[in-house]
Amino acid sequence: IESRVFQLDDIPEINDIHRRNPFIGIPSLNNVIANSSFVRASDDKVVAYGVVKVFAEGVLILDKDIRTREKAEIVKLSTPEMLERARDARLEYIYVIANDPGYSTILRKKYGFIRVPGELLMSNLNTLKKGDR
Repeated sequence: IESRVFQLDDIPEINDIHRRNPFIGIPSLNNVIANSSFVRASDDKVVAYGVVKVFAEGVLILDKDIRTREKAEIVKLSTPEMLERARDARLEYIYVIANDPGYSTILRKKYGFIRVPGELLMSNLNTLKKGDR
């Protein structure tokens, strides 16, 4: 297997991989930082595609001592504004890591957020040494 710079000609094979794996998302080419196609050398067949994209995370830090009603008001004021700003920045998705079930419910019911499959993982690139693989 060889890694090469993604080429537009790779799209049909990448789409075919996606059709056979419908539970994975197929990324658009918007907000791409880097992408590669992985090709089997023996027949030049694309067998994988990797991409690093801008990942927008919504963060709302609330004083835990304020009333629930005040928290709800802040969510109602801040969420539509932040979603609009993200859309204006031409982002496709915004992710929220919610640590409160009530907040999650509001985001899903009022603002159309959905649960995503898989496990959310993070790598702190500030602590990763150059060359670590």
